[in-house]
Amino acid sequence: MLSGVVIDKREVRRVALLAETLVEEWLNRQGYFTVRGVKGGVREMDLLAVRHSSSSDPEGLHVEVQASFRPNNYVARLARQHAKDRGVGRTAAIARTPEMVREAAQERGHDKVLHPVKF
Repeated sequence: MLSGVVIDKREVRRVALLAETLVEEWLNRQGYFTVRGVKGGVREMDLLAVRHSSSSDPEGLHVEVQASFRPNNYVARLARQHAKDRGVGRTAAIARTPEMVREAAQERGHDKVLHPVKF
């Protein structure tokens, strides 16, 4: 429940699917071939995008898409070290500088992509 409004889980999934579809369409228009839902063990990536041109090596992207009913939610968790330095949890509602968001995204990418169970 959010502000007295009950959000149906099926509706949340539909919004997530719509967000993935929009990102996939954008990638396709940029010349990427896309595959959805590539699985590795119990892990799954939203989109795998590959683009090749005759003048360069193939380019690949692992894309995770997120949509939220609460746009005031944080963009990224705090990186572990930032949370520790401030004595707060990683989901604390504090302002994040662009550098803090970058570090959190790098940490998340490392955790997701370089996890021992690889795709």
